[in-house]
Amino acid sequence: MPVDQLDLRPFLFWLLATCKPRESIGGMQSSGGRYEEEFAKNLASALPRIGFKTAPAGDCDVVLALETGCRRRGRGSDGSRDSLSMLEDFLQARARKMYFFCPPGLASAGFRDAVLDINANLLDASILLPPGILTGTQMQLSLFILDRTRSSSGQKEIAFADASSLQINDILTLVDKGDAKPARQIFLEVMDRSVRKDFRDVLLRKESILASQHCSQNVLARVLQGPHTSLADCAAIIKCPSFLQSRQGKTVELSCLSPRDFAPFGYTLPRDPEKKLFSSSRVQEDMYLKPRDIVMVAQRNVGKLCIIAPDFAEPAWTGASFTWIIRPRSCDPRVLWLYLSSKMIGDYLAGCARGSTMPMLPVKALQSIPVPDFPKKEQSAMLKAFEELEKARATLASLKSRTSALLNTFYAD
Repeated sequence: MPVDQLDLRPFLFWLLATCKPRESIGGMQSSGGRYEEEFAKNLASALPRIGFKTAPAGDCDVVLALETGCRRRGRGSDGSRDSLSMLEDFLQARARKMYFFCPPGLASAGFRDAVLDINANLLDASILLPPGILTGTQMQLSLFILDRTRSSSGQKEIAFADASSLQINDILTLVDKGDAKPARQIFLEVMDRSVRKDFRDVLLRKESILASQHCSQNVLARVLQGPHTSLADCAAIIKCPSFLQSRQGKTVELSCLSPRDFAPFGYTLPRDPEKKLFSSSRVQEDMYLKPRDIVMVAQRNVGKLCIIAPDFAEPAWTGASFTWIIRPRSCDPRVLWLYLSSKMIGDYLAGCARGSTMPMLPVKALQSIPVPDFPKKEQSAMLKAFEELEKARATLASLKSRTSALLNTFYAD
């Protein structure tokens, strides 16, 4: 990302909201040595305008750090540093707090273990920020607030907060005005909705330090207070076969359903297939698509899914190699598809995904998705909603077909 795309105003919002003006702020940046100087320079010019003073990163009260995608681990010859290296620098300096911004997928297991260490107890809060924090990209960032005084003060709880619904333009307006009081009020409202957990429980249970996962689990816990089961108990979960890397050995050519052909709502009727070669020894009978199967993407567009139309009768179809077939056993496929399509489950899966550039959903996370025992009245309402969606899909498909026919009438060769 070019240096001139780094807009400091969103970062300054969190300082306005949580820091005292008498605290000095320093900055360091991990994604490249050329970045660090520019970041510190911009920071030094911006902070006095809103009442803060600046100091070198090694001699300040609060360190502001940003990692957007360091490709190497440790310290690079160009001055770049990864999250663990920046954490090491923070611990060797006099700073009391560190505000560490990074994409959720870059919060490595090593960083997690370091900030949750029983003797250190550093992590004070984990906050999922709204998209658009970095100019020119919708990359999502997490904010980890580290505080070295937690152990001495006896603080044990970590606050996990989801601020992803905040309007970034409203935040930028507050920063431009230098309004600390409204900024603090917004921050307090976010933290009032936070989930709080003892850091020792998070460490011992090997839980994530991402706010999205804890907040979505909290929502699920409230929704699923009644009887429920796991997705693995109510449906067969089948990984689609991997494409053949070479043409050696016995092969089979199958039609492959691409995620780009998933209908946004209602049934998906596979057609116009991509033909791909698979190893015949790896393709099992249950990997073929069947009517009312649910197909879910587990890589990149994690959680994107479709439901196969009941009149689908084509042989030798399967899903892309990074998708899973969910074949319901004990519940209506339409009800399960609606439930898995909900924002609540989407947020839950996003929190479970691993990786930043290409997020991937672990199979254990998919298998453990909690599924409630839907009451008959609720099922009836969901089925009615599904039928309305299907009618809308059919109407839209008809309109697209008619539009194409009209254009071809006048602009055909």
